[in-house]
Amino acid sequence: MQKINSIVIFLLLTAFNCSTSTFSEGGTDPKIKVIGTYGSPPHTKGGTILYDTLISELKDLHCNTYNWLIMPDTNSFRQFKEFLPLAKKDGIDVWATLIPPTELEGKAEQYATNEMRTWAADLAKLSLTNANFKAWSIDDFVHNFKTYTPQYVKEFQDAAKKINPAFKFYAVCYYKFINQKFADDYGKIIDGIVFPYRNESSTKADLSDYSHIGNEIKTIKNYFGSSFPIFVDVYSSPHSTLGDPSAEFISNVIQSGIQNADGIIIYRHPSPKYDAEKYKTVKAAITKGLEK
Repeated sequence: MQKINSIVIFLLLTAFNCSTSTFSEGGTDPKIKVIGTYGSPPHTKGGTILYDTLISELKDLHCNTYNWLIMPDTNSFRQFKEFLPLAKKDGIDVWATLIPPTELEGKAEQYATNEMRTWAADLAKLSLTNANFKAWSIDDFVHNFKTYTPQYVKEFQDAAKKINPAFKFYAVCYYKFINQKFADDYGKIIDGIVFPYRNESSTKADLSDYSHIGNEIKTIKNYFGSSFPIFVDVYSSPHSTLGDPSAEFISNVIQSGIQNADGIIIYRHPSPKYDAEKYKTVKAAITKGLEK
């Protein structure tokens, strides 16, 4: 009887501790999935970011990660640094995303520098004093190959790794740009990929057909290797040309991303105040995905 009770206690503790875990194909090693959202933090009408509200919503959504978009203004980076220790208290890991120069052309607000070796070193230093700051990325990385050559990426990765070898760089990459050459050129330099699913293996990209996500993830893994981290970027907000994804699309992409990739990032953070139905859809899908 004592042995049976010990087994029951062990199983209960295991179930509790693996709330955001799934098991590997071998069925032995639990692997923590990244469950996060990106951008659009709740804020007041005056623009003050409501850190506590953001953390509360992340926990309600069963998220363990938040991807902060560092905007090229005077406040965003300061706010990011303010958020880091608050998120740490509640067990929330944080990533940061930068906007590439091509997206800032002609705009009044610019970063103090677009030198990625400087950014990489500065962010890596920040990760040393904030253990929950795990990774950074560059949006639309594959649209900027002329700037982010393999040599240049290696240089800014070396600058970061020299300071903190555990600090990760995940490039934002669209399916149609990912092939074996890309994997050969960048696979040993970058630490993983943030992969926005847009059904690009079909004849025309869209945010309605979710049937190819599993195969697209598998194809990318085949290029890079099964252990290479792939995080599915799930569109929950309208796209400028592809429109507004349906609840069915959002739900199925979330669940497939949790099951087949190394985690998901919801683009963008949903608001329970201004889009309650979408918030409910995201929460229900994450819950269901983690239960499988």
